[in-house]
Amino acid sequence: MIKKKIISKYKDLETLRNSKNKIGLCHGVFDIVHNGHIMHLKEAKKKVDILVVSVTEDKFVKKGPNQPINNSHKRISFLSSIEYVDYVFLNRSSTSQNVVKHLKPNVYFKGKDYLSGDFTNNLNLEKNTIKKFGGKTIFTKTEIMSSSKIINNNFSNWTIEQKKFLKNISKIKQSKNQYYW
Repeated sequence: MIKKKIISKYKDLETLRNSKNKIGLCHGVFDIVHNGHIMHLKEAKKKVDILVVSVTEDKFVKKGPNQPINNSHKRISFLSSIEYVDYVFLNRSSTSQNVVKHLKPNVYFKGKDYLSGDFTNNLNLEKNTIKKFGGKTIFTKTEIMSSSKIINNNFSNWTIEQKKFLKNISKIKQSKNQYYW
């Protein structure tokens, strides 16, 4: 079994899969980790023996200007310190499909905010990949929070008018299930 909490190779994901344990996967950016993330990870861990969190590499983060705030190294380091997380993997792809193919988790966890849509349009691809390996997707019922909202509302240098404009755009896109702000 792997001894380090941060793993970097697909073969290490495959090694995890070879165990008899029930494996879960959470995937995301995890830029500004908040209580919503922690509760999501806690709920996921209750349902599996091993919880792996894959983190989107910086160059694939498309959530807004100057994001991610924290680089990949900081994000995986922080996540590895959370007690509910058994392993963290830096995903060097725009979707979690390769992680799913190598890990073949029993369960793929997403937050309930994904029930109303997916601004990346990757969730259906990922869900179909999970199904191919006999796994299932579970949407946790934890509080919805947003790192992007936290960043945009507290750390941006935008004027009030610019924030109102962006909020209106996000409402339009959200109503079309294309984007979450």
